Amino acid sequence: MKEKIRFAFALNADNEFGNNHFGDADKYVLVTWDGERMQDVAEVSNAFKTYDEQQEHGSRAKGKMISQMLQEYGTHVLVSRQFGPNIRVVSRHFISVVIHAAAPTQVKEILEKNINWIADELQKTSGFYKLFMIKNGILKTQAKEVE
Repeated sequence: MKEKIRFAFALNADNEFGNNHFGDADKYVLVTWDGERMQDVAEVSNAFKTYDEQQEHGSRAKGKMISQMLQEYGTHVLVSRQFGPNIRVVSRHFISVVIHAAAPTQVKEILEKNINWIADELQKTSGFYKLFMIKNGILKTQAKEVE
């Protein structure tokens, strides 16, 4: 298992998961699995929240900018209530986890219990990462990769 796994939680100004797409979050809280537990390590404002949205919703340019920023922070997994049309591009670089809970603490507990699923998926060397979903306190995976 990868020793450290970095997650980006897409949160609103109230420090909860909002009902918007990952790229529309107010901020990203970076959380690291250190091999034993989840720890918040940084909070990054989403400077690209409205980037290029005048041109098109789900802008590829916006998705690229957010992806590059999170890659610079060593992020492996994106966690949000929703993902937009950029999910196809994002899944080449990150595992995406769709959640239904608003509280980050609840999501951390579920991720900790199922960290082996995430670690196993990170072992892929090519292709698209699978999309995971947390619903009713259970981590599930879709049968095929996002394409």
